Amino acid sequence: MRDGPLKAQYTIEWGGIGLIFLITGLSISTEALVKQAKNYRLHLVTQILSFLVFSAVVCAIVAIIRASGTHKIDTTVLAGLILMSILPTTVNIVVTQNAGGNVEAATIEVCIGNTVGTFITPLLLSMYLQKRDGWGFILPKAQGGDGLIAIYKHMAQQLSAILFAPLIVGQFVQNFCMAWTKYWRERLHLNIVGQVLLLIVIWSTFCNKFASGAFKAITHQSVILICFLGVALYAVLTGLCLLATRVPFAGQDGDKGPRWKAILRNQRFGKRESAAVCFCVTAKGLVLGAPLVSIMYGGYSLETQAIMSTPIALYQTTQILLAQLSVGLFKCWIEAEEEDDRDTLSHQPPDLEQNLDEPGGVLKNLEVYDCLMVMFEDVLYNIEFLCYLRAASRAIGDHSTIPHRALEMGPSVTPFVLYDFAHPFPMNHWLSEL
Repeated sequence: MRDGPLKAQYTIEWGGIGLIFLITGLSISTEALVKQAKNYRLHLVTQILSFLVFSAVVCAIVAIIRASGTHKIDTTVLAGLILMSILPTTVNIVVTQNAGGNVEAATIEVCIGNTVGTFITPLLLSMYLQKRDGWGFILPKAQGGDGLIAIYKHMAQQLSAILFAPLIVGQFVQNFCMAWTKYWRERLHLNIVGQVLLLIVIWSTFCNKFASGAFKAITHQSVILICFLGVALYAVLTGLCLLATRVPFAGQDGDKGPRWKAILRNQRFGKRESAAVCFCVTAKGLVLGAPLVSIMYGGYSLETQAIMSTPIALYQTTQILLAQLSVGLFKCWIEAEEEDDRDTLSHQPPDLEQNLDEPGGVLKNLEVYDCLMVMFEDVLYNIEFLCYLRAASRAIGDHSTIPHRALEMGPSVTPFVLYDFAHPFPMNHWLSEL
């Protein structure tokens, strides 16, 4: 709880979240991270779905609820739903790893999403919450009543401290102390530590809500709406992610059809990347949401901040539960593709890159080159030898001088010319066919 004995606004909101990204930096490969950083198509698809599509769906639902004229749903909760929809993706690396997805892709999307979100989230919130639309009571306001400039400043400072700095430090330590990092990462079970830290962050946020009376300030209908809406949003957004990344209507690889289908098939992502996109887009949580709320609504009371972040907390709880339930489905889906790839490779010629000493391996490229050169030299020698035989057949006129002529032509030809002397017809007939 904030201002409690543990000073959660520092130890958990800063220290706990920073440790999560430090563990991430110690766990992922720098090479794979850089490779995924160059995948611009993945970035575009993920961020468009996360910021624009997600928020458009939520804003449409909020507009329908407001148009119905109901007073059972708190308007501050509806504003909190809009705020939740425009937040950047949160920590989803553990779930992605358990499902067999691309962890590096998930990590780089978290970094890019939060970097872009530093600027996009306040702008989108100001665009969706307009005073003329009746949102004047809940417009973003930083501590001290400052506007967007102060919000940008605080967000840049906090995200640099809790996200980028720990991630960079973790990568630095991993690359310069690989053996030491691997030993302590396994010995301390850092993956489990990361999950525990995530639970502590969620627990701290709920403590703040109970302490501020946020759940008493909103109606039961609002809580039920958020829970059911969370399930629906997770299902709809997951379906949209799979539709955007796998393009099922474009047919299978190798199918003949219109050119536009072939172009769409080339834009498909692998199943591991698709799983990472699904977990990234649907994840909106308190790990980075709580600091953003405290910055953008620092000029409001703690109760208002707690109500605004209630949809985030309830949605994250729903999202974590559904993500854990879908891990098995994604894992089976990904393993099915990998099994198909193994079956395809088993019917293909062996890879020349493998080493002969490895199980099932063959010669390396250099060894294959040497073998081909030896075979080529043998072919040239045989051609030259056949030319000698033909010349011998023409040069030898009478059988009486064959041994003498054969010796003059060299030892390599002598046995065959002598064979021709003993069996004149078959050998001469064969040579005449050359």
